[in-house]
Amino acid sequence: AFAARGTLFKVSRDGGKPVELCRITQAAFTGGSWSAEKGIVFTSTAANWNGDVLRVSEEGGEPEPFTRPDAAQGELRLFAPHFLPNGRDLLFTVVTEATASLGFDEIVLERDGARTSLGVRDASGGAAWSPSGHVLFSRGLGLDRSLWALPFSLEAGVPTGDPFRIAVSGSDPSVATDGALLYARPHPDLQQLVWVDRTGRRLDAIGEPVRSTIEIPAISPDGRRVAASVGSDILVWDMERGVVTRVSSNESMGNGADWSPGGEEILYSFLDGLAVRRADGSGDPRTLIRRPFVADPSFSRDGEYVVFYSVEKETSRDLWALAVSKPDEPFVLVRTAANENLGRISPDGRFLAYQSDASGRWEVLVQPFPRGEGRWQVSVSGGQQPIWSPRGDELFFVNGNDLMVADVTLQPAFRVGAPRRLFGGESVDTNLTLPGIMERHYDVAPDGRRFVIVQGYGTGTSEIVLDDATLARAGDADHQREGNP
Repeated sequence: AFAARGTLFKVSRDGGKPVELCRITQAAFTGGSWSAEKGIVFTSTAANWNGDVLRVSEEGGEPEPFTRPDAAQGELRLFAPHFLPNGRDLLFTVVTEATASLGFDEIVLERDGARTSLGVRDASGGAAWSPSGHVLFSRGLGLDRSLWALPFSLEAGVPTGDPFRIAVSGSDPSVATDGALLYARPHPDLQQLVWVDRTGRRLDAIGEPVRSTIEIPAISPDGRRVAASVGSDILVWDMERGVVTRVSSNESMGNGADWSPGGEEILYSFLDGLAVRRADGSGDPRTLIRRPFVADPSFSRDGEYVVFYSVEKETSRDLWALAVSKPDEPFVLVRTAANENLGRISPDGRFLAYQSDASGRWEVLVQPFPRGEGRWQVSVSGGQQPIWSPRGDELFFVNGNDLMVADVTLQPAFRVGAPRRLFGGESVDTNLTLPGIMERHYDVAPDGRRFVIVQGYGTGTSEIVLDDATLARAGDADHQREGNP
């Protein structure tokens, strides 16, 4: 069985035409397994993370729930199911309230209706059984993942040792009955922050290229520094002095930087909420609000408000705000059954631009802030990542791989003109949007004439590795550790 174009198929191993089993109705396919006794189970990604394990007959039909997240245990989403050899016991990976913001997951065994954690709470992909006596899984974030093996007893259904690494770079393991191992080895692209003008012409580079994911660049109010998320860190580049400063650490898992109006502090999201820290990295972070599953915070021009989005179980991504003077009293800006996020307050503080997929695709909308009547669609045929110009006379956004701009008027009432294209991401060798990723890949300089862009496509390539020996060696090592000759 396999998934393609939003549909689950099966095909004979001898070849022939694929047979459609069912439609996959909740976005991306995230794993499946086939058992002669239980049939075919699979998972798919829902925007609000509430993913069930679904089952469909080998003959096809309507999928039905096979097992669901246990909300009482803080489970949000299940994915990557994998039947053990008896065809009844099921391994799967769980996104929990404790691990979701970290990007890590927990591996769980479901046997006879009861769930048992395997004690691996920092996995980053689906688990697979190996006849060498191990459960294989990957660790790491993004493109920096490694392959690990956990000694495991099929009979007892429990680990029998500590996990150990078997490949420095690897993910998505699959093991044949003869012990042959197949996995993916990523080769990430280089990425770098660069300056470009309004035609997309490259002006200068910021720092050195890195083989890691760079996103959400933010230019300081004076235009002399740039902050961005690099992996799980917030880094600040001082372009005059050539110094790079780490503002957040791996422990805090910082993401989504924005500058305070005075340029002295960085606002960012972390595992348990929103924090502020001095941009030079000194002192301790100051927690602004403690609340899980929040992201992409941004200040108002006067520093009195912070806008952010929150992932809710029932309504997906919703836009919230708080007054900096009353951080314990956040209030809702936009909450619907659709996704609304990446909110930005206009320079005069009277309007909010954001993106919403209520129409079935992402569009850029504007409404009064913090309250008021009216809502205006700015984009025409799709739009994401809205940013106001510093003077408030333009609104930039991305459509596909094009950077767009629309003229706007804020006084006495909001008016918007027809969007026009500035340049395409291909002119600077980049993707301004990536499938499944909503974070910004650009920012506007204080002069409104230049942009910082993340250069590099960020996708990289992967090779498929067939390894006949690694698991055999791992099995021999376990045998010797148990004191056998």
